[in-house]
Amino acid sequence: MNNKLSTLAIGLIAAMAFASQAFGSQPTTTITPALIQGSLTGGNGSYTSTNINTGAYTFTDSFAIDVTAPSILSGTITPLFGPSSQYGIISPWAPSTMNTLYVSETLFSVGDKNVLTQVGDSISTETALPSTGTVTVGIGKYLLEVSAFESQNSLGGYNLTVSSIAAPVPEPTEVTLMLSGMGLLGFIASRRKKSA
Repeated sequence: MNNKLSTLAIGLIAAMAFASQAFGSQPTTTITPALIQGSLTGGNGSYTSTNINTGAYTFTDSFAIDVTAPSILSGTITPLFGPSSQYGIISPWAPSTMNTLYVSETLFSVGDKNVLTQVGDSISTETALPSTGTVTVGIGKYLLEVSAFESQNSLGGYNLTVSSIAAPVPEPTEVTLMLSGMGLLGFIASRRKKSA
């Protein structure tokens, strides 16, 4: 009987430690294009958008993000510069050079009655170098807005990559495990005294 209780206690402690690690690896977000003004291609968190079909000098694309567990979101935006052919874009316009002046990315939480509240800082870039931002978010609905500004008579756009990982789940500390083990040993000892 005592061996069964000891085995049960060890199994319970091991299961608690394993569960704290297992829950942190589940998928936590879905990203869906919501309101797109540019010409969007891509999917699964990696998108390219341009003004190739609109001819507008500025455009904003919105992406809906549904978070089902506390997560760390990471977004990278890169303005498009240079010949459009290097991005696989065939332009009906001349010149066919990408000349994006500015790209910005802002994350909003979607509250009651669709009230938007900015989460974290906006990220932006005015060079051909990528700009990256990271923010920890809770369970809920979010809206990511990406705006691109081009010079007149040129094409422009951006590459966007959004990824997420589950926020780390605190593991039980050694002291907590030790106290749990001592509590179980005390329970086992009290059961022994009662049965004796």
